[in-house]
Amino acid sequence: IEDFHWMDDPDWRAKGERMYLKADYRLLVENLLDLSHLSYIHATTLGTDAVAETPMKFERGSRHVTVTRWVMDSVPPPFFTKAGGFSADEHVDRWQHITWTPPAFVRLDVGAAKAGTGAENGDRSQGFTMRNLNAITPETDKTTHYFWAQAHDFRIDEPWITDLLVANVHEAFLEDLEIIALQQENIDSGITPERIDINHDGGGLQAIRTLDSMIHDENEPAPTAQAAE
Repeated sequence: IEDFHWMDDPDWRAKGERMYLKADYRLLVENLLDLSHLSYIHATTLGTDAVAETPMKFERGSRHVTVTRWVMDSVPPPFFTKAGGFSADEHVDRWQHITWTPPAFVRLDVGAAKAGTGAENGDRSQGFTMRNLNAITPETDKTTHYFWAQAHDFRIDEPWITDLLVANVHEAFLEDLEIIALQQENIDSGITPERIDINHDGGGLQAIRTLDSMIHDENEPAPTAQAAE
């Protein structure tokens, strides 16, 4: 059972919804594992140029993939100035820790703290933390039910903060789903050029390869014991 304990943890407040995607669920998995697109698709809310310019670190286990990015000493995006109370010209250290587990669960640990206050070493007291929880459920090979929730551990006694966070993420996800649906249309057209992967695609590629390997193993016929001679 996937660990989504933030949904009912008394020290957190969470809210979510179901959205519908007209595309292969694996495209959404790849999208969530590469947040470089924040700089382009969500430039007015979640992204800054520094996100795409900062490299990521990948780790692949037998049943998980993790992606980590630290964007240090950077200007916060508009959404973070609202959520964290940062001023527009104040610099922050921003983190993105993403974990995928099969078949299609993705957990995001994201947030920011005032630059140079120790967030990278574990002290997040000068900032805020959010968890974005995703349970992606394929309906067909080209349609997907997208269950997600946003959790936060700050100002949990103010419901309007939760509503603000969810509303902003909802708008960002609408942008994502539109782009992903267009990706699916391009794939289905059969006239798109061969896919070119770059370093930022590493997390998604590793997750899909792990998933494909698991599906292949499940479909392999079980070995039969040789009859005793």
